[in-house]
Order: sequence, then C-alpha cells, then structure tokens
Amino acid sequence: MPLLILIFLVLIAIVGYFAQLNPDRVAFFVTRDRAYDVSLTALILFSAATGGLLVLIASGVRQTRALYLNWTYRKRQKKEAQMDGFYKEGLNAFLAKRNKDAILLFQKVLAIHPNHVNTLLRLGEVHRVEKNIPEAIRLHRLARLSDDKNVEAQLELAKDFESTSQWEEAIVPLKELVDKDETSSVALIPLRGIYIRLSRWEEAHAISEKILKLPLS
Repeated sequence: MPLLILIFLVLIAIVGYFAQLNPDRVAFFVTRDRAYDVSLTALILFSAATGGLLVLIASGVRQTRALYLNWTYRKRQKKEAQMDGFYKEGLNAFLAKRNKDAILLFQKVLAIHPNHVNTLLRLGEVHRVEKNIPEAIRLHRLARLSDDKNVEAQLELAKDFESTSQWEEAIVPLKELVDKDETSSVALIPLRGIYIRLSRWEEAHAISEKILKLPLS
C-alpha cells in the first residue's frame, strides 16, 4: 500500500511538471449537450487520480477482507482449542467417576458447539450412570439426529432403554442398525440378548444364525 501511494504521488508530480510546459485546454463533455473547457493536464491529473483512487480502494478492500478472514480463522481456532480442552477434561473426570464435574465440563463444550456428537454421547452416558435416563435418551437422540450414520449413538440409545427394562424401545435402534448392516456384530449380539430375555426364541435363533455366519476376527 505505501509503495502504491508513493508511485501515485510521483506520477502526479510528473504530470504537474508537464502541465507547466503544455497549457493547452480541451472541451470535456459530461453530457451530450454540456461541456467544460479544462486544462489537458488537469484532465490527465483527474484521470490519474481517479484510477489511483480505484486502485487504493480495491487494495484496501482486499486487505480488509484478508484481515477479516484471518480474524475469523483465529477466533474459530481459539474456540476449537477451548472446546477440545473442555472435552478432554470432561472425559478424564468421567473416567475418574467425578460425574458432576464431567457434566459441567461437557455442558461447556455444548455451549460452544451444541451438536458436538462425541460430547452428546459422553454426556448422555454420564446421565445414564447417574440414573437420569430421560436426559440420557434426549442427548443420545440428539446425537443421532446430528449424525444419522453414527452407530454409537444408536447403541447408546439402546443401552438407555435397556437400563430401565424398556425392551421393545431398545430393540428399535438395534434393528435399524441390523437392517442397514446384517454383519454388525455390535448390534446383533445385544439384539439377540434382548430376544432371549423376552423369550422370543424364533427371533433369537434367526439372529444367532446371522452371528454364526460372521467371519472370525
């Protein structure tokens, strides 16, 4: 930017010098019927000034845009770093069985990013441990809505229902997983367990056959 201004001033000085040597005047039309008698040098100066001003404006807009993008990027990075910090602290608190601390830390993550799937999953799990099943179900449903391909969200939802013996409700997310992937052992095994618990032997047998066909890992 300073270089452009310097070049612009040098050009004006050069044109000003030639203006003294060439005092000719020309008609400058602003409409078809109206014209002004102006110095040729003044016209050149005006054209140069207009061009220079446009260049300066374009350069200023470009620099302002770059500054704004850099500011938003740094702001986003700061938020993500803060969010990651809260999540890791919450996870450590949960593993240490400091559930109240974990809940507060996970809530801080959701205050920054309400649809952070991993936080929704872990916070729902904490609430299930704390026997707050309705809140666990709400959070795991929200996680599934935020990422409908997330297998863990559906498994956690099934566990929520199982924890209160809502067997029919627990079957639904597991069957959805099996319908999408008949080789999903993480869904087949708990689904078979529920069918056995409910004495639904035919369905349990069908699931067992699917499990037997799975390749050995």
